[in-house]
Amino acid sequence: MQRGMDFFQKHAQQIGLVLGFFSLPYSYLGADGAQVLWLTERIKNDTARRLQETGEWVFAVNSPKEWKSGQALARILKIRLIHAGARWFSLHSKRWTMDWGYPVNQEDMAGTNIAFSYIVVLGLRKLAGVLTSRAATEQEEEDYLHHISVVNSVNGVVDALLPQNLREAYLLHQVITRRQFAPSEAGVGLTRSLLNAMAELAQQAPAGFPGVRPPTMCGTSRLVKCVSFWAMPMPTGWVFPRCRLKNGWLGYSINGPFLKRFEVCRLRFVVG
Repeated sequence: MQRGMDFFQKHAQQIGLVLGFFSLPYSYLGADGAQVLWLTERIKNDTARRLQETGEWVFAVNSPKEWKSGQALARILKIRLIHAGARWFSLHSKRWTMDWGYPVNQEDMAGTNIAFSYIVVLGLRKLAGVLTSRAATEQEEEDYLHHISVVNSVNGVVDALLPQNLREAYLLHQVITRRQFAPSEAGVGLTRSLLNAMAELAQQAPAGFPGVRPPTMCGTSRLVKCVSFWAMPMPTGWVFPRCRLKNGWLGYSINGPFLKRFEVCRLRFVVG
């Protein structure tokens, strides 16, 4: 965990950018899981404040000082309680349908873990030589993956859905995208709110802030070009050229121990 936190501290600024421009849009591609965020409306109606709270949480759980004081653990358990509240609210909102599965279920939380760990690693790889002087080593990436998995274990993700290495993270990423990624009104709305908030922040950004060229985050900045390579969804519609959302997915044989334990989990109904 210490090595994972050291890696975060070394690349904190770049990781923050990747989380905002890559990890969050990636999460919104999960059509069923995005429904909870859409129903609770905080990201839709109070986007900047919600992003600030998420950023504060990320920095806290990656701070050795916060772990030593016990504050990191308290922050994680608070999020776990918020998840429980979101489940209750969604199920009693009279707008939730079980066609979306159980709200904030294990598969959704496992996907969030991937978004905040493995997808961050992918984003940093794309930024190597652009906003970072060198690519991270495989050991550094594994350390960061392990640390975020520990955080999400405390947050309620079952051990069977926590990748033990980059290979398992890749396989879990592939399975979840195949099962969950699809166009949705919630995903489009969440992404639009995110990009609008980012554009406002860009206008306020100090001169020389890396990767930002006011007045728009969707212009020709080198950072956005890197992220756009992975085709994050834009407000005008869903763009995800690296996979086919409905039909024609490449199949993955369930012959490895990690994929086996993933498939046998009651993903849609087990909660943390």
